[in-house]
Amino acid sequence: MGWFTNNSKSWELKNSWMFFLSILLVFPYPIPFYPIALLIIGWKAKKINWILLGVLGLIIGTYAFYLHIYKYNSFAHIFLVVFAPIIGNIILMLFIDSYLKRLDLSRIVSLEWGKEYPYYKLMDKALALEKEAENIDFRAELLLWKEKIDEVSIKKNINEIIVLIKQIEDKDKSVSKIILVRHRSTINAVLKQYDDLENSKLENATVKSSKEKLINTLSISLLAFENELTNLFKTEILEVNAETDAYIQTLRNKDII
Repeated sequence: MGWFTNNSKSWELKNSWMFFLSILLVFPYPIPFYPIALLIIGWKAKKINWILLGVLGLIIGTYAFYLHIYKYNSFAHIFLVVFAPIIGNIILMLFIDSYLKRLDLSRIVSLEWGKEYPYYKLMDKALALEKEAENIDFRAELLLWKEKIDEVSIKKNINEIIVLIKQIEDKDKSVSKIILVRHRSTINAVLKQYDDLENSKLENATVKSSKEKLINTLSISLLAFENELTNLFKTEILEVNAETDAYIQTLRNKDII
């Protein structure tokens, strides 16, 4: 989590170089980089008003430079050395938050000129879609194993696990990702191992024992998913109970019941 975005601080620093460069170029003798910086961030973030400000800054700076060099205008010199760098960099820094947010959003949406975007709403939506995709991917993996494996009990357990994953996801999308991380790799490893043993066509005691252990492990996984869903229901029940108790107490306090 960064200072301005959901991205990392290192990412924000890396993409803010023009802001820092513009400030650094103020010393020891001001070099007016801020109009160039405005043009850069305006182009990358697709903000036409920033580009126009950059163009305006270049025009004003060029005119002030002309007055200073060819007309010996002292105010133009003061403007170039003092006022322009301060005002220009203040204006530039005002846009750093919006710039980084739009730049971060460009990873998930195609930015359009003149269009504003609700950063956190879109990022939350993207995160939710990512989690949903992970759940769908796991269900797809399970369906693939179901097709490959012949053992009926494993097919049955896979079907039940898929149903439970969907129910858990419907209950709480944020928790579902944590649950999948807890189970996904092990279940895939178990199913892969069983598929390999089936394909080996070996029927000795060692293979049979390994198969039974893998079947038992998957049954335990099914039980674990059932418990995960049960725990979600327990949490929900506790919340509802607390709410109903408060509701009833409020009615009693008001002598309604």
